[in-house]
Amino acid sequence: MARADRAKQAAGQVGSKFRQVSGVADARAGGIAQSVTQSKAASGRIGKYVLSKNTAGRFHFTLHATNGQTIATSETYETRAAALNGINSVRRNAVQARLVEDTTSDSS
Repeated sequence: MARADRAKQAAGQVGSKFRQVSGVADARAGGIAQSVTQSKAASGRIGKYVLSKNTAGRFHFTLHATNGQTIATSETYETRAAALNGINSVRRNAVQARLVEDTTSDSS
């Protein structure tokens, strides 16, 4: 199967699963679906972002590992679009993040 065909097939599978889980895999939502597809194709496994709305009508997201464990929880956003922007920000910046240890606090 040609490389482009495999990428299209993976994109279809990932996009479908991502929409079922979080409802945010829409290419118009800042390219999330494309980024997820690239991650899936590269690793063979995929985590997920879950977008939720609280009783006050505000949005937040959680990032889950492939084993279902929650890795991160976002702040609360006023709009769905703002929460999607937050997801995109994490996707862009987490790859480049570096570890900085705070040695001033006692962790024992």
